[in-house]
Amino acid sequence: MFYLDRRRFLNKVFLTGSAFTFNFLFYESFLEDFSSKFLCEDFYLMGTNGKIQIFCDDLAYGKFVIDKSINRIKYLENVLTKFSPLSDVGILNNNPLGFNEMSIDTLNVLKIGDFISKKTFSYFDMGMGNLLYKFGIDNFVPIVGNITEFCDMKDDLFIFDGNYLKLNRKNSMVDLGGIGKGFTIDECLNILSENGIKHAAIEFGGDVRVMGGMPNNLPWKISFDKRLYKFLNDRDFFFDLFDGSIAISAGYLKKTFNNSHHIINPYSLKSKENYLFLTVFGEKCSFCDALSTAFFNMDLNIIEKSILNFPNYKFKTYI
Repeated sequence: MFYLDRRRFLNKVFLTGSAFTFNFLFYESFLEDFSSKFLCEDFYLMGTNGKIQIFCDDLAYGKFVIDKSINRIKYLENVLTKFSPLSDVGILNNNPLGFNEMSIDTLNVLKIGDFISKKTFSYFDMGMGNLLYKFGIDNFVPIVGNITEFCDMKDDLFIFDGNYLKLNRKNSMVDLGGIGKGFTIDECLNILSENGIKHAAIEFGGDVRVMGGMPNNLPWKISFDKRLYKFLNDRDFFFDLFDGSIAISAGYLKKTFNNSHHIINPYSLKSKENYLFLTVFGEKCSFCDALSTAFFNMDLNIIEKSILNFPNYKFKTYI
């Protein structure tokens, strides 16, 4: 069978937007002092736009570290995508009845997702890739795995055995769209930190993580994308962050063939419209990413129960 790399196909067709931007309008005098130490790199990977910003005394070294981080993202894209039969996820989907040896990175993200699923009453589910068609695109691009519209929620999605993993739930297809970018941001930030970068900000597909504030003990000032302003009060346009992550889930940003948007309730197998969008704040971007996906499917009273399992994370709904 011929497989078309959907990510590369999308890159040639259109570029997606981002939910957040970093705003330096308030720091004009600061930028005059530190512009010689500031680096910003835009990239397009995993089907969406991203941006890495750092402050570094040695710009050549800073560029080297950013390139190293972007190479890490490229590697994770290759092993975590469901749109290639050669990726870890593709191999897993193609052999659902047997155990498959997985990379450490794939095992790590799946174990994080499995933990979050159990702590969110299974509202976070990584086994619904077969439901996430994009109208006019995915129905012409062969999808790896089972494409039936039935997911049996009675069984655990995975069975772990050391470095081996089995897809345990029938008629399910692994999709890491609800956690993959957040996990990738965490890995990217680890590389920046391990290589001596103290002030960094990463935005990738609606998720943000920052580290160390900005020089002179200033916070990173983050604003929602202008497309969201009409849904916000003036006081919500901007917020400050020294360290930590924020993720957004917004159903209206993407549409699918079978549902009104790309966030699917694992119990009803349909998308819901409880909120215009929802944000989650906390330390790890992987957790914020997955929790924002899970919470978007929940009624408010269930979110309030679920968040008790994540004491270092907060959420905000926009109705």
